[in-house]
Amino acid sequence: MDGVGIMALERLTGVPNPLIIKWIRNYSKILKKLIAKATVAETIKNVAILEMDEIFIR
Repeated sequence: MDGVGIMALERLTGVPNPLIIKWIRNYSKILKKLIAKATVAETIKNVAILEMDEIFIR
């Protein structure tokens, strides 16, 4: 499913696109919390935007 956008995901899965967007936003909140807890360089903690190259559905 390389290069598949939100609307295409909706068509392929039958899941409404607002729900897909909600999942992505919730996952980004989880990632931010994990990054904040991790021992990483201070510059990485200041990331405002995290780009996800691939979206996997299982």
